[in-house]
Amino acid sequence: MQNSNNNLVDSVEASGANRAGIFFGATSDALKQENAAVKNGTLSVDSIKSHGLNNTVQNCHAHHNRVAGILIQNQVGTRVLSNTCEYNGHEADGGTGYGICAFSNSVNVGIKVIGNTTRKTTARALIPTMHTTTKYAITEARETGSSAVQLNLAGSLCETLLLKQCVYSGRNFPTNP
Repeated sequence: MQNSNNNLVDSVEASGANRAGIFFGATSDALKQENAAVKNGTLSVDSIKSHGLNNTVQNCHAHHNRVAGILIQNQVGTRVLSNTCEYNGHEADGGTGYGICAFSNSVNVGIKVIGNTTRKTTARALIPTMHTTTKYAITEARETGSSAVQLNLAGSLCETLLLKQCVYSGRNFPTNP
């Protein structure tokens, strides 16, 4: 879904996509200007107006997609709840294979990733890659069998991250209170 607000994707199976099984994105000239202003410190993330707002993906099964199960870009208040993302990416396509991630060079605010399960992804699974993200919460995440589980922060505005009750292959993943 592109340039959308207040949408719900519920109980969908998404497989075989060239990029992501489920994608919430936003692009426009105004958005590009907002992102630049946020990154150079002249605009607060609380003043963003051109991003996708309050979108939700829940109870979905995203598998066997080339890049990611669930991908978000330039979102505010997006919720990713109780999904299963597995077998995303391909060993021959280096750098792909995310369970849940945020698009490179996007600005995302107030994202909640709760109760999701990832399995057998080829890049990063349990913890979404975050690019220029603030107020991001990941709770009750479960991961088994992926090649890497890591927290990948990139960009100039990565702050206020909460990790809570995350488990990797039966072992507790380090969290912060």
